[in-house]
Amino acid sequence: MNIPGICEVLEGKIRGKPVAITKFSTEIPNSYNGIKVDPCQILRHAMDDGKRVYFDREHQDCIHGAYITGVHEGNEQIQSGRLLTDYIPAYNVDAAYTFNSGEYILPQGTVKGFGAAPLDDVPAGINIDWIVVVCTPGVAGLISAARQ
Repeated sequence: MNIPGICEVLEGKIRGKPVAITKFSTEIPNSYNGIKVDPCQILRHAMDDGKRVYFDREHQDCIHGAYITGVHEGNEQIQSGRLLTDYIPAYNVDAAYTFNSGEYILPQGTVKGFGAAPLDDVPAGINIDWIVVVCTPGVAGLISAARQ
């Protein structure tokens, strides 16, 4: 993968930097820093601040996000989906239960944590599972058309 070329082509077309997401199944490398934020916020720290960060069971500030990513078992309110209906009126009971019942979440215990790093600053030997960019729909269409 031509990471410098990808970064060069995307420069100025996306918000911040492209972000490499890595799923850590067993251990998290010391080259990433654990931060206590909502799991989705690791994207912002890599994209805007240029940091290598991760979340896991201990380094997170949103049990629901940790639950759906498989790093925390949650509680009854989260597992049942009631958390969504209690705080987000757009969810009905059936949709909330379906979302949190298991089909759309990672199995507990299969993931240690997730890391995010600027695409051009991924440590050697680290697998890139996903690349995330924030951009307009038009740019997203061009990126998807160029995908190998």
